Amino acid sequence: MSGRWMRWLPRIPLLAALAAAAGCDLTMTLDPVRYEDLGTTERAAVDRIFARVQGLDARLRSVTSGRHTLGVPATDHDAIDVSVVDLWVMVNVGDDRLHLSVWENLTAEQRQRFAGWFGETTAAAAERYRRFFYDFVALHLAGMQAVFAIQGVDWVYRNRSLFNLDRDAERLVSTYLAAADTNLLAWARGTCGTIRGALEARFGAWYSREEYLAHVRELTDPRDPSGQIYMICRHLAEAETRRVTFGSNFATEVDILASQHSDVLP
Repeated sequence: MSGRWMRWLPRIPLLAALAAAAGCDLTMTLDPVRYEDLGTTERAAVDRIFARVQGLDARLRSVTSGRHTLGVPATDHDAIDVSVVDLWVMVNVGDDRLHLSVWENLTAEQRQRFAGWFGETTAAAAERYRRFFYDFVALHLAGMQAVFAIQGVDWVYRNRSLFNLDRDAERLVSTYLAAADTNLLAWARGTCGTIRGALEARFGAWYSREEYLAHVRELTDPRDPSGQIYMICRHLAEAETRRVTFGSNFATEVDILASQHSDVLP
């Protein structure tokens, strides 16, 4: 593992959990493959993810009059790391890289697990996976990037929990999609509803900041991140309830994040 990433490990429970689960066989922490060196399928995934990140970046720039941007992930294809193989990851640790596994790089068991939630064959589930991860989960990682941009990476790791970071990212995604892409929002709600139904009995009781921390290794296991996916879907449902109940919008959520930037734990 490179020194740069080792420096982050003590501060990042999520990455520490990944390292514990997978040892140092983490391509994403060493030398991610550059965009120009990726295969055709991986480049297509990066293009799709990059377009989603750019869309959220444009909205963030607009509502903050350019004060905040997503930075490197919205300007450089190389910041989208899809090169990890045989591990199922969706990670943003605040280092200006987004790490997301492509369908073709999953193991057969991982592809079957995803397909099983929907009662589909793996062939039928492939396009569902691409839409869910390259469009929706890509926006979740972009939402995390927005939180880092607004509140500062160091401040976030001193003051925020992983649970709340995911929660706030999904609030941004919910309000962003409500204005920018209602079709994707409706589709993500439906897909997440199925995922939650399949995983509720296993992970539902862990939906709190305290339980997330207590079970972070299992939730973020890069060989079976079912718990992490469940949590993202649960955060979407809660964010949608918040948006509808309180009439929140993207600009409001950005303002709330900015107002939390203090020495007091939110």
